[in-house]
Amino acid sequence: MKQKLEKLMYMGFGALIALIGYSLGTNQSGNVNAQTEPTVLEEVVCRQLKVVNKAGVLVAGIAANEDGGVIEIYDNAENPVATINTHNNGGILRVINKVGIPVTVIGASENGQGALVIYNKAGEFVAKLQDSDKGGILSIKNKAGIPVAAIGTGMNGQGTLNIFNKEGKFVATLRDTDRGGILSIENKAGIPVAAMGTGVNGQGTLNILNKAGKFVATMDVSADGNGKLTIANKEEILTAIIITDKNGNGTLAITNKKGIPVAGLGVDKDGNGTLEMRKK
Repeated sequence: MKQKLEKLMYMGFGALIALIGYSLGTNQSGNVNAQTEPTVLEEVVCRQLKVVNKAGVLVAGIAANEDGGVIEIYDNAENPVATINTHNNGGILRVINKVGIPVTVIGASENGQGALVIYNKAGEFVAKLQDSDKGGILSIKNKAGIPVAAIGTGMNGQGTLNIFNKEGKFVATLRDTDRGGILSIENKAGIPVAAMGTGVNGQGTLNILNKAGKFVATMDVSADGNGKLTIANKEEILTAIIITDKNGNGTLAITNKKGIPVAGLGVDKDGNGTLEMRKK
């Protein structure tokens, strides 16, 4: 009986040791798992935060300045390549080239609208996309800082494209009208010399003017839908008209400098050519 009791005691003691060992192993395993899980911080308060890569090189930073917060991005040589910060009008994003010159800036203007400004490699302003009281506008400048092109919204809400010469003088515009699109070209003196657009009946028209701005030629469409070419002298008097007649034949009408018809070239009903001469 005594031997059986001792045997049971040994068995119970062994079971207790095994249970303790199991408990310790479980707790240690739980601690290991806890160490591998990321630490979650609800809030971090600091005045400056720096981020470095594996080599210990600074690649990003967050800090506070007099105007508010600022975020800076660096390349592997710790050269700044981009910044986000505040200014008097709101937020601003700058992209910097490898020599430290800002080449792109996105921000808010003093009127509260958004703006995108592009600079060349020398830091000279060459393009700007912004809002206006009419709508959006894109302005392009040459390296001398002179506006040479502008895409925007016209007085009536239509799209417009204006072209300027290297001196900043207006030379061409492409815009919408109540009839349709129109392209107007001016000489360097600011005088219109050509216009391509839509006529009153929806047809295409091309008008040519001399350097004084007087009409000298037009390419148009006749009432019956055929092509028409009209030529005038410098006094804007019609001197020649080339047109297709109702039968599909070509005709040429010639007038003198006073606009009086004096000659005509055409085709008869048999398909033969005709020449008509008149006295003034």
